[in-house]
Amino acid sequence: MQAKNEYTYRHNIGVGIIATYLGMKLGLSKENLSALTLAATLHDVGKIRISDSILENSGKLTAAE
Repeated sequence: MQAKNEYTYRHNIGVGIIATYLGMKLGLSKENLSALTLAATLHDVGKIRISDSILENSGKLTAAE
């Protein structure tokens, strides 16, 4: 993901860290905390398959997009 888009990569790492911290504060088990961290870190992984022109489009998407 880092090779595709540095911003998304850093965002996912940050989300993973925040989710882990919150999970710890909530007292999640190690197993649940691990699952939460993984899910939070990978939440945008599907963006890898979407073209940058669509991801960076600030307007409305067309039907084809």
